[in-house]
Amino acid sequence: MSDYERGFTDALELDVSELEETKDLEVRLLLGLALEHKVTELKHRLGYVILTTSSLRAARPKHEH
Repeated sequence: MSDYERGFTDALELDVSELEETKDLEVRLLLGLALEHKVTELKHRLGYVILTTSSLRAARPKHEH
C-alpha cells in the first residue's frame, strides 16, 4: 500500500470514528446505513450469498391446502 493510500485510509478511519461519536441521530443512522451497504458489497464481492426476507419467502416450499 502506498503512503498516499495509507494516509487516505487513516483519514477515512478518523472520519468514521468522529461520526460514530456524534449525538445527531440522523447522522448516526446514515453512517449505519452506509457501513451496512459496504459490508453487503464486500460479501457480494467475496461470493457470499445475500439472503433477504423476500428471497427467503420465495425459497420456502409451497404448502398445498
